[in-house]
Amino acid sequence: MSALKKGTRKGLHVHQSELMCKNGCGYYGNPSWQGYCSKCYRDIVQKSRQRQIESDHEYAKRLQQQYAAENRGSPGASGGSGSGRELSFSKFEEKKTHHTGSKTRTVKKLFKSKSSSAVKGSPGQEGKLTPQASPKEPVLSPESQKTVNEFIEGLRIVRSRAFAQELYKSAQHFIHRMQNSAYLPIEEQSEMVHDFYNSMSERLQRHPTAGGLTGEQQAQLLDGVEKHITTRLHQLLFCPSITDDEQRDLKLQDRIRSLNWVTPEMLDTGIKEDDAQVQGLTDQAIAAIIEVGSQRSPQEKLSCLVRCCQHIFELLRVSHDAPASADEFLPCLIYITLRANPPLLHSNVQYITRFANPSRLMAGEAGYYFTNLCCAVAFLESLDAQALSLSQEDFDRYMSGEAVPPKPQQNDQTDGYTCEGLILMQENIKGLIELNAKHDKLMDDAKLLQNEMKGFRDSVVKQIQDVLARTPLDIKPRQPLQLAGTPDSPIQQDLLLSPSTVGFPQAAAAGLQAVTLDTENVDNLNLPPPLLPQVVSTQAAESTGS
Repeated sequence: MSALKKGTRKGLHVHQSELMCKNGCGYYGNPSWQGYCSKCYRDIVQKSRQRQIESDHEYAKRLQQQYAAENRGSPGASGGSGSGRELSFSKFEEKKTHHTGSKTRTVKKLFKSKSSSAVKGSPGQEGKLTPQASPKEPVLSPESQKTVNEFIEGLRIVRSRAFAQELYKSAQHFIHRMQNSAYLPIEEQSEMVHDFYNSMSERLQRHPTAGGLTGEQQAQLLDGVEKHITTRLHQLLFCPSITDDEQRDLKLQDRIRSLNWVTPEMLDTGIKEDDAQVQGLTDQAIAAIIEVGSQRSPQEKLSCLVRCCQHIFELLRVSHDAPASADEFLPCLIYITLRANPPLLHSNVQYITRFANPSRLMAGEAGYYFTNLCCAVAFLESLDAQALSLSQEDFDRYMSGEAVPPKPQQNDQTDGYTCEGLILMQENIKGLIELNAKHDKLMDDAKLLQNEMKGFRDSVVKQIQDVLARTPLDIKPRQPLQLAGTPDSPIQQDLLLSPSTVGFPQAAAAGLQAVTLDTENVDNLNLPPPLLPQVVSTQAAESTGS
């Protein structure tokens, strides 16, 4: 797929139409499929294999005819012997075909016996699916066991328990079939997985009991099937030993590492690296694309890629103060890939290409982002001086490490050759210096406030002492009230309430003096005498009442 146009402008350019399938079917293409979509590429491969089979058959037929003609024309050879040789060759072919067929039937029988003793789901109490592992079934990892439980839980949307049981058994049978087909080429294993996806999709569409399922529910079941089998077979299908994926991973990682000098300006990304929000979104995009390698199913890997690309569109929007276009997205995705240098990048791309549901890659958001990622990887593998608008001499010097391209000056403390780590360190040091200055100022203000409080306290104490020295406080004894007349006068006796009068005979017996209330108020002398309680007999009260 020639989706990257070099030399049309600084950096690169991609046309939206060039991401599509070369066959014009309307789906996204893929460099791994020679620019075709999954469906078209598969049709082309099948036609090519059919032509190869027919060609081999014609070639074998010509060899047989040539061999028969040579035997008939040789001296001493009779027609009977020639026909005998031809008959013998035909019997050999028949025997070989019979042996191959018996071997195939034996292998199928082995698969059948394996599937019958494999993990089965039997309806338990209340119609629930309960996986029953055979004694020879290996212990599942926590991730695989979680996926099995999620798959069983997802089958609950199927109304028919028998049909759900049939789907579960089919998935388990296919897993064991793939485990016994590890010796096959990876292309054939990929076709087996895609055939299984298609068969499951057809069963969901044609089965009578599946008629009540909506399109969304059918897609949900297919997603569960894909996640279930790819998680269970991840160790077998990801970066298999029968391919050169591991060597290509190391080669691609070394290639990206040697391109760490490429700047955003060379790719014409237009992002603002000195913006704090852009830096945060860049880090989130890098973390998301690195997380692709930690997932096990293709759909989970694609989810991480989608999240990475969403961060890229957001940082482009922040940098340009406008929504980003498709032409701006691919250069930024290439830059993020350079910064992240994800481990096992080639293996992850091939794993998604080979074993993801083809419908997921041919359309939709995930398919678009994955197609751009494949274009970015292809661009990095073939990156040259022309794509970066550099001379060949400068490109070779940068690749060999003899020189470093200058970077735009970002602040007063950095120059064009300061790496990002040193720039960040200088910014952190500057921030610490500012915090230290603020701390010193805060401590000085606290000491000043403490001195002011101490001075205020001393001034208040001094003022109190001065007032006491100037006007001393003399506490004089209480003066008794002197009234006119003799102590036995009526006024004196009316105003003085004796303790015995108010109900304190003990105080009167002890000789305590009466308490005079409001002695300083002379106007009280004009008040009438207080009322004294009187004891009235019961008979007098009754006579008065009558």
